[in-house]
Amino acid sequence: LPTAEFAFLSACHTAELTEKSIPGEALHLTAAMQYCGFRSVVGTMWAMADQDGQYLAEDFYKSILSSDEPGVPYYERSARALRDAVKKLRSKKASLERWVNYVHYGA
Repeated sequence: LPTAEFAFLSACHTAELTEKSIPGEALHLTAAMQYCGFRSVVGTMWAMADQDGQYLAEDFYKSILSSDEPGVPYYERSARALRDAVKKLRSKKASLERWVNYVHYGA
């Protein structure tokens, strides 16, 4: 994928490694997307709460699209956008298991 820059995987377990994973192998869907050429990928380590997915994605995209950094590619804004969205989720008193689930791989 020569022009791939960013992927937001809004599904459960996209960055999960289990006991059944091949030892020493860290290839899950999130890592595979990066390996295929996406510079930046957001995923989840386990099942996310249904009520969180929609709002976290909405807050993420509001943050990434409203950046005050014109000319900066989206993949370079994605880590900050995820941080902002997770901070908003935390401010709603979400439990640790709900907000620590989201991960960013890449640039």
